[in-house]
Amino acid sequence: MRLPGLTEAEIQEWLAEANIARVSTINEDGTPRVTAMWYRPEEDGTITLNTHEDNVHVRNIKRDARVGLLIDSCDQPYRSVHFNGEAEVADEAASPEEIGRLYERYVGGREAAIDYARQLVSSGKRVNIHVRPQRRRSLDFRKMGESA
Repeated sequence: MRLPGLTEAEIQEWLAEANIARVSTINEDGTPRVTAMWYRPEEDGTITLNTHEDNVHVRNIKRDARVGLLIDSCDQPYRSVHFNGEAEVADEAASPEEIGRLYERYVGGREAAIDYARQLVSSGKRVNIHVRPQRRRSLDFRKMGESA
């Protein structure tokens, strides 16, 4: 049985919401590592994440760029968009203003996001991760039982 998916318009609407991305990277020993992160969809189709440069998932991406990305709902009926692709870690540090653009939908607006980003930057260099999806699949359990 093939489960119903989201339409292109529904995917774009879903990605625009303040959901959580679960990013899967590959540890040095080959095991998967999954990290929950805030994200921002970009106009060119990439997905931007931000984190401290010394996190394990950053080291994993620098060693092996392959990633999985899941953006899903925690409440029923479930919806999800699954991506597979490659990620790149930016060399330069992300500024509080840049981080604020990514976080504003999660913390209640631009100014609050920039203030929060300034706190994060004070504890160490933060970098952007750019995920370039190569494959996408979606599921929409709200559509279960609909006729084709």
